[in-house]
Amino acid sequence: MDLRLDDEQKGIVDAVRTLCARTAGPQRARTEPDRTDRQTLQRLDEAGFLDVAQGGGARDHLAAVLITEQAAQSLVMAPVGARALVAVNDWCRKNRHQPVRDQHVKLSAKLVGHYAYYGITGNIAQLSRYARQLARLWRKWLARRTRPHVLTWDSFNALLERHPLPQPRIVHHYAKRGEALP
Repeated sequence: MDLRLDDEQKGIVDAVRTLCARTAGPQRARTEPDRTDRQTLQRLDEAGFLDVAQGGGARDHLAAVLITEQAAQSLVMAPVGARALVAVNDWCRKNRHQPVRDQHVKLSAKLVGHYAYYGITGNIAQLSRYARQLARLWRKWLARRTRPHVLTWDSFNALLERHPLPQPRIVHHYAKRGEALP
């Protein structure tokens, strides 16, 4: 059995990646398969995608695209933190030319709101990851404000000392301190 993809099948695989990126966020459109990708391939196989994609022809190509669309819509959406980071990325891109003080106030409010909603016992690692990624995104878009000036990590850390972002914290404790959860 020849497992290499022909040009039409490669086009279909690219369409699946594009569809997954649009449905579940850009972080899902990567090249290395993981557990979720295997689940996606299994769903496509169960829906008859592989049989149709190997048939060839324009009509089969359309059927494969429709099956792909249906399977992609049944995928689980990206994790909440990923969706929130996509929103932060868009906000930073659109507001990168605003004064740093105004950006800091808005991003701090976004972080405090995220902590207030997701700050439950046992979720500190996710909150810390979200805060680090938010800072990385902010630096990325601040670095793109002007071309001749380079925003190094040292200068960004100096900026964070002047305008610190709120630290992750647990807001909702579901067990007393020192007591284990069931």
